[in-house]
Amino acid sequence: MINSIRSTAFCAVLSAVITLPLPGGASGQSNSGAKSRVIVGATVIDGSGRKAFVANVRIVGDRIANVGKFVTRADEEIIQARGLFVAPGFIDIHNHSEGALISDPAVISQVSQGITTLVAARGARGRQPGR
Repeated sequence: MINSIRSTAFCAVLSAVITLPLPGGASGQSNSGAKSRVIVGATVIDGSGRKAFVANVRIVGDRIANVGKFVTRADEEIIQARGLFVAPGFIDIHNHSEGALISDPAVISQVSQGITTLVAARGARGRQPGR
């Protein structure tokens, strides 16, 4: 059970990271000098419709710098992700999370499922602060 929870949380964090734009155009090259980490051996589902593929994901600072098969550098933090998935964040367009947004603005209940965009209070029927 703990491994399942840990895997779910890990995938949610990875999916949140994957939604960040590439710096420096399509090549993802960055000269920021920020800390670099590499997610190694993850199964990537990129949202394009193509089949999932195994790849490494290099993150520099808070940006994705490279996705593919490449060699890690000695100074990079390595995150082993074999058997785990990396995907774009998910959009939840039908939920009842207005109360959670007020009581827990980080909305851990959503982020832990890989949801990075939430459409709430559609039609102004939801709970709102000060109402």
